[in-house]
Amino acid sequence: MEKQVYDPFGCAIIISSLLNRDIYLPDSPGNFTPSSIIETPSMVFEATNGTGERFYLRMIEWEFRILIRVRKSGEQLVADSYEINPSVEVLQNILKMCKQTK
Repeated sequence: MEKQVYDPFGCAIIISSLLNRDIYLPDSPGNFTPSSIIETPSMVFEATNGTGERFYLRMIEWEFRILIRVRKSGEQLVADSYEINPSVEVLQNILKMCKQTK
């Protein structure tokens, strides 16, 4: 089942049914949900190429990073994938093609 949440800028984002579950991090203080990452990210990046793609990054302590990708689908923004501890190369590519908005 899809769920709608709002990011810190008030943008409505649909969490796809495939993503609507807890994200388990071994040896972490708790589990996290895509909703909690989008509602309280550490950083937000928005693509500058006109695609409307956004990335929500949350740092958990010093050991974990969760990156959620949001894409434009028609008039809606849909969170469709996440990655735990994305590589430095992935983060560098995001920094090259995006502007930081938070």
